[in-house]
Amino acid sequence: DAGRVGVLRWTAIGLESCTKSHKNDNVSFTYVWTSVGGVPVIWSGGCTSHGTGSGWQRYCSNGVDYNTSSNYFTTPGDGRFTFKVSGYYRVHSWADGYTGSYRRCALRKNGSDIAYSHQYDGHSGWQQCSNNQVWPFKAGDYVEGWFQTDSGGYLWHSWNAAGQHSRMQITYVGPLPQ
Repeated sequence: DAGRVGVLRWTAIGLESCTKSHKNDNVSFTYVWTSVGGVPVIWSGGCTSHGTGSGWQRYCSNGVDYNTSSNYFTTPGDGRFTFKVSGYYRVHSWADGYTGSYRRCALRKNGSDIAYSHQYDGHSGWQQCSNNQVWPFKAGDYVEGWFQTDSGGYLWHSWNAAGQHSRMQITYVGPLPQ
């Protein structure tokens, strides 16, 4: 037991510890890896209204699925997330939009693009645009999700708690190197 129980390992999901687990007969044992970390730091939600028109618009954050991030970054509802704790964060935004022209989306750190994508298939219809990025942020930095069309329509369909149409999620991944 001394060679296994209490051994720690670091994986993509965080710190884990080897523990002893009883099988059903309470006599034989198995060893399992158990997460040492607490509740994940994550914000998930979206904009409760449609984004319409043309040009670039910031995706708002006034609808919330869940939020365990209050000690790590602010979420005022206007779509600007300001970091309190330096670290690596995964930022994911996606939205269904409707237009007959190009659709573009971007993640912006302190006003500059850190991720960009676009979509155009030559006909009017609902299409999805998304970005998913792990990026370093320092305390005081902010990130926003932006969407754009050339000729009007829906930049994004409103968020809903069922997980359809649009959403933004931010997850703390880990500390920056010293």
